[in-house]
Amino acid sequence: MSTPSILAQLPTAGRRQAEHTIRRSQLSRAAETTGEQYAVASRTLHAVNDCLERGRARAQKLDRLIALYPYSPEQQEDRAAVGNELAALEGGQRHAAALSAAARVVHESARLELAWFDRPRLSGSDVGPAELLNYGSGVVQAPGYSVTVLNVAQREKGEQWRRDDYGLVRRRRARDILAAWADKPDTYLLGDREGRLFVARSSSGLELVPTDLAPPATEGEALRAALAVYGYPAYDNEESGFTWLVVPAAPGTSEDDTHAGLHFRISSGEHAARPASAHDEPWGASLYNHGDYITTLDAAPAGSTVAEDCAHIARCIANYSPADHAPQ
Repeated sequence: MSTPSILAQLPTAGRRQAEHTIRRSQLSRAAETTGEQYAVASRTLHAVNDCLERGRARAQKLDRLIALYPYSPEQQEDRAAVGNELAALEGGQRHAAALSAAARVVHESARLELAWFDRPRLSGSDVGPAELLNYGSGVVQAPGYSVTVLNVAQREKGEQWRRDDYGLVRRRRARDILAAWADKPDTYLLGDREGRLFVARSSSGLELVPTDLAPPATEGEALRAALAVYGYPAYDNEESGFTWLVVPAAPGTSEDDTHAGLHFRISSGEHAARPASAHDEPWGASLYNHGDYITTLDAAPAGSTVAEDCAHIARCIANYSPADHAPQ
């Protein structure tokens, strides 16, 4: 019998405890694995930097010797060969730096996910009474919130509510959620002395529990770190639950000007704003001119880690020449 089948046979309390144990094990392993990946990426970057420094020193030595001797085809050939090696090393160094930058973000995200999971939870006498709130952005103060969706209709036997853990949201998202509910009929916004916020309705609700922990970095932030190595900005976009990054084909383009010219739209499936651990599809990077689709870059090889996927797409964008699709 599979693990999900076994869990389904357990009583509600036992099933939740088992699911909690499994999830913590997954998060702990993810933090360990991403830490190892970051360590490897950092060592690789250090080694490439050492090779690059030695190559540059050799090139400088040859330049000094060439300046002292009559023209020599052999010396010129040696210098050209060193120049080619340096060009390859510089490209490899940028890729290694992009991989290390993305791997650092992914690892920090995994560590924060585990910290969020292990955070103390209020229960029993620790939970104070909630009071009605008049919504304003000032009531949402914490850096992030853990959101639980409450539902009466789908509750199990013996439960007052069915509780579904939605996940983690940042302060801006929490403010958007409360603002969206604030003017709905038969809806009440409440808060307690611990900073918890509630959206209360007759048969459903939301519970937002604050934390001083920063929310885990998103998959998009890992890609943004890799792109920054090449000098490219990445701008967040969202519509109807679909999130993606917009990256100008020319580095340094402002956000306002990006949509007006050649730019890449990048997402993993329909997402670019999930925690890095939720990245389950390779990045898809499509080139647009204004709103017209042009082409899609090759995805990362199958089996790539999140950081490798980010570094791959960043390199593809940096190596892509927009000249073939420049406006006429």
